[in-house]
Amino acid sequence: MTNHGDAPSAPVAVSIAAQGTTADVPLRAAQWRPLGDATIPAIAPGATAELRLPWQPPRVPAAATGWGLRATLAERGGERRVVLSSVGQLSRPNRIDAIL
Repeated sequence: MTNHGDAPSAPVAVSIAAQGTTADVPLRAAQWRPLGDATIPAIAPGATAELRLPWQPPRVPAAATGWGLRATLAERGGERRVVLSSVGQLSRPNRIDAIL
């Protein structure tokens, strides 16, 4: 996370979740499995912070060939941002907002 502003950021709470996919089973909103939570401390203007969270791919479905990763960032004031990434072969529905 990089602070592009001119003032220090507030700490940001991060929740990471994952789910497995196959060519036939796309990501689904109800299938996210929590991996862990952490907080990024305040970031100085122009600085970058990194968060490392060890994780293992969920084995749901058992034949998963790819995994979707979702990071939910909760900022001061209640604003939330969702970042979606993938590992391996990811299958997804036509509407990406339907799975967040």
